[in-house]
Amino acid sequence: MKKKATKTTRTKRGRAFEECVAAVVQAIDPQAIVRQGTWIDGPDGRRDRDVSIEGTVDDVPYSALIECKDYDRTTTGPVGIAVVDALDSKRRDCASDIAIICSNAGFTDPAIRKAQRVGIVLIGVFRQDDGRIRHQLFDHVYFRRLKIDHLGFRLEHVHEGTTRNCTDISATFQGRPVANWLCHWSRSIIMSNPIGGGHYTGLFEFKRPTAFDVAGGSSFVATQMFAELILSGGWFEQSAIIDGTAGVYDFVRRRVRVGAGPYQVHLKDMDVTKGTPIDYPPGAEVDISAGLARGEVWLQLLYLQDANCHEPIPPLEDLIVERDLDPVVSGLPPQLQRAGIGSSAGGPQRTFYVSVNPKVGPGHTFTLTSPGQKG
Repeated sequence: MKKKATKTTRTKRGRAFEECVAAVVQAIDPQAIVRQGTWIDGPDGRRDRDVSIEGTVDDVPYSALIECKDYDRTTTGPVGIAVVDALDSKRRDCASDIAIICSNAGFTDPAIRKAQRVGIVLIGVFRQDDGRIRHQLFDHVYFRRLKIDHLGFRLEHVHEGTTRNCTDISATFQGRPVANWLCHWSRSIIMSNPIGGGHYTGLFEFKRPTAFDVAGGSSFVATQMFAELILSGGWFEQSAIIDGTAGVYDFVRRRVRVGAGPYQVHLKDMDVTKGTPIDYPPGAEVDISAGLARGEVWLQLLYLQDANCHEPIPPLEDLIVERDLDPVVSGLPPQLQRAGIGSSAGGPQRTFYVSVNPKVGPGHTFTLTSPGQKG
């Protein structure tokens, strides 16, 4: 039987990157006890601990061990599987509940697979203008670039098996163009689903026959509306810098964790007019309900062309049966199907952060700003 780690700790010589990691972790969880540069007596001798944490989550105590690797991605390259193997052994010797590797240089695919299998967390840290972070935090950013090629609708009246159509795209309801509602609804569909180029249709049934004003001063009584949306474009991949006030980036789950209070998160050096086309993004980019914990942020960029929606918007939601207002697109490939959106009872809210920013081109920075949040 192996000897358990004792509580005897000693201070070891500190390093700037470790000190910065400890400072960021402390800022995120001010109630936790965070120590940098210590070592502990293990069953086979002394074990270094770059950063250690003792805290509580939902009144349950935990201990965490962070291994810091201040690698240069251009020379040393990303962290490999050997580091994961070593920490997997060390966490047992140190009797830590959670094991974490921090590297701004990223991780190799074998390292990521092994970490996922054995439950080791892979992170990077950012803290704007902190010189102790010698190397910027890079990772692949996945985004969609789409163009609306066609957006159309027709009003229909269905009675006893007979259908009459009205294709007047200038039709209005209460003096407001139906096309305005459809444009805004289409943008909501695009943002709520990880769809790419394709032909999408929908049928909106009205709760009761409804009169619409059409050309020539007449009206058309409709029982439903058929709509179609044709998109071109798809998913792209691009490397970018992740920065901001202070936070942690999870390379596996692709989430950003920040502390309570105001903060900013930046995606720097982006050009959404370029990028490498891909068929599908990683699963974490699709499933927004995959473990979004308190204090975490999920970011996704969408560059949508030719979607200049206008006001005023007619209140068609009040007329349409509820089932037809479901924004989830059915029949998508398995790689693009999202798990249920929403939160379990008492759990964190799953939130879309949508930024409408017309600036595109080389070297652009996309910023999420929050006035503050509860810890």
